[in-house]
Amino acid sequence: MIGDTGATQHSTFSSNGGRNQCTCDVLVKEQIGEATTTLTLMDFHVDLQDIRGKQYSRVLLKEVQANPKFNYNLVSITKLLKDGFHLTGNTNGLCIVQNKHMKELLFNV
Repeated sequence: MIGDTGATQHSTFSSNGGRNQCTCDVLVKEQIGEATTTLTLMDFHVDLQDIRGKQYSRVLLKEVQANPKFNYNLVSITKLLKDGFHLTGNTNGLCIVQNKHMKELLFNV
């Protein structure tokens, strides 16, 4: 899973485990002009693990773009902040937390 501050939407290459599937047509601007493409959006429950593989949290990511052409799972930090998550930290690093009072770690940035 890659955390990206510039991405506006979460994305994944697999729709396995996704729920609430919907599709929408969007206008895409490319080098050869404009085109309309269909996006598949789904909600995913994601189990978060530390670097040793120990699960520490479960989070619901909403409106994740599922596209088999992608090669990675991308989490939009910008979307998380818009959805009510919080950015916190100190000189040792930054974290995105789901509940700023409980300090439940979502990502270590």
